[in-house]
Amino acid sequence: MGNTGETCDRSIGRVLEALLRGALAGSRPWAAVEDGILREAYLTGGIYAAVAALPARTQSSIYHRAQRLGLERRRRWTTQDRERLCFLWDASHSLPWIARQLGRTLQTTYQRAQALGLALGCPQGYEYLTSAAHRCGYTAGQLRRILRWAGVAIHPALSRTARGRHRPHVVDPSDVDEALERWHRTEPVATAARRLDVCGETLKRRLALLGVSAPGGKRHFRVTPDQVAAALAIPRRGRCLQPQGATP
Repeated sequence: MGNTGETCDRSIGRVLEALLRGALAGSRPWAAVEDGILREAYLTGGIYAAVAALPARTQSSIYHRAQRLGLERRRRWTTQDRERLCFLWDASHSLPWIARQLGRTLQTTYQRAQALGLALGCPQGYEYLTSAAHRCGYTAGQLRRILRWAGVAIHPALSRTARGRHRPHVVDPSDVDEALERWHRTEPVATAARRLDVCGETLKRRLALLGVSAPGGKRHFRVTPDQVAAALAIPRRGRCLQPQGATP
């Protein structure tokens, strides 16, 4: 039993030693040329410029190498930088996108927006998507699908998001109410076909003759009662398409 235990311990030790050698072999040392590229790019354009100049290195490795080399970059905010930040902020772009455009970190961009008094989180006149869904009696996923069907813009909230969490989104309450009103005035084509006891594919072809076709992507194909009535009234070989049981 003792020999078996010692043999097992030696085997485990050899496995761990092999894994350690593999890990060390995978960490490629920095060359002097790379350090020169890092210094020039980091000091002139920050971390994003360094990542672009060193595509074979990860952002994390570049950051730690810059720290080890003692590279610091404290670029002052000019009047042009502040004006551009305000312009991008008002355009409702996401915070990571704005930070990349300015060549700044998320924290620096967010702190500067706070100092300038820019609207953070949910802008005035908007509401969070989850709040709108609760107000209207839908889940956030259901409301998102309805708004996508109606072509309503869903904007990312201008806030920092903890790692692993979904970024919050905001919507215009008037757009939400209008989209829901349009949604309730329509019904799916399949539902209309079952209600009228007609072939669903035939109804779709008749709607296509009116210029009403299925939307692209995963958007719902919904129609109004007037569109259905107009499609059924299209003559077919001298006759209109009548629901089964209807009086001609």
